[in-house]
Amino acid sequence: HGANEKYVRQKIFPSTRNVAAFTSPEVSCMCTNNDRHLIALGTAELKAHVYIWDISHDTEIGSVALANCSLVCCMKFNKNNRHIAVVGLSKDFRQMILLTD
Repeated sequence: HGANEKYVRQKIFPSTRNVAAFTSPEVSCMCTNNDRHLIALGTAELKAHVYIWDISHDTEIGSVALANCSLVCCMKFNKNNRHIAVVGLSKDFRQMILLTD
């Protein structure tokens, strides 16, 4: 990544787990999309993750491991639900801004 880059793009990997089967070290934040059908959970762990579920079908859509990020502070879906902006903290407490798709 270049020194002038403002964000890092991450790719969501598909999954088929349901919400009830989710276990995580610690959920640090969550958000829903505009129509409240999708929920995203961010974690606090050595390699933080973002998990996304379709609430209406109780199915995990995908997840992404965030490299060099150990705490997801906040997240927001964009208007068409194709991306999630993530603000996190690195292991050395530097703020990170990531874009997942």
